[in-house]
Amino acid sequence: QPDSEYFRKEDVKHAEDLIQQMLEQLDERSRTAVLLRFQEDMRLEDIAEVLKTSVSTVSRTIQKAQKRLAELCKKEEFKISFLED
Repeated sequence: QPDSEYFRKEDVKHAEDLIQQMLEQLDERSRTAVLLRFQEDMRLEDIAEVLKTSVSTVSRTIQKAQKRLAELCKKEEFKISFLED
C-alpha cells in the first residue's frame, strides 16, 4: 500500500485535467493573470506591465478569477489551497 502522502499518477493526471478545464472557463486575460501569478510566481507589478494595465486592475482580475475558480472547484468537489486565501 502506497504511503498516503503520495498521489497515484492517475489521481495527479485527473487533478491536472480538472485544473486545465477550470482554467479554460476563464477569459483569456484572467487565465493569463492567474497563470503568471501562481504558475510563474510573478509580482502584480510585472503582470500589470505584461497585460498593459494597472496593478489594481490586475489585483481585481486575479481576485475575480480566484472566486470563479473556487466556485468551479466547489462544483467539482475539488480543493486548491491558493483559492482559499
